[in-house]
Amino acid sequence: CSRRITRSSRQQLTQRMRHSDVVLVADYHTLAQAQRTALRLMQDSVREGEEWYLGLEFVPSNRQPDLDAFSEGRIDTATFLKRIRYHEEWGFPWEHYAPLIDWARSAGVRLLGINRPREMPLWKWRRRGPPQDRDLVERDRWAAGLLTDLFARAESTGALRPKVFVLYGE
Repeated sequence: CSRRITRSSRQQLTQRMRHSDVVLVADYHTLAQAQRTALRLMQDSVREGEEWYLGLEFVPSNRQPDLDAFSEGRIDTATFLKRIRYHEEWGFPWEHYAPLIDWARSAGVRLLGINRPREMPLWKWRRRGPPQDRDLVERDRWAAGLLTDLFARAESTGALRPKVFVLYGE
């Protein structure tokens, strides 16, 4: 491979993100700087009048109604975190994520739970390998399916094609 690695300016990075359908943003869950970086990237990229989503690994997709209620201000933070069992199932500091979530809500960015519900059984044909690897494969497969469905719905209804930031670990 003869490709050279080159640095991108912040402006170049923003342009690339703005022209992408899906932007995967690495989330080192215990490091607040990871979530602050995601916030800055979104602030640089999101423009009014566009359909943006923020895919959240810490929200299982079956908890989307709770995420919608929280996003729309129908339930408060404490109720939301209790309903999604945040502290039991995720456990990383909420105060790291709160500024990102608050900004997304105020900017009209839709929140999307993309994690595979824990109660879903693993696919039988994927049972090889260590359990943690199987879980990650299934998690990724699940999230990809949700994003595919999101784009298919937009296309089938003639809606504006969405852009998605996905805050994702590993």
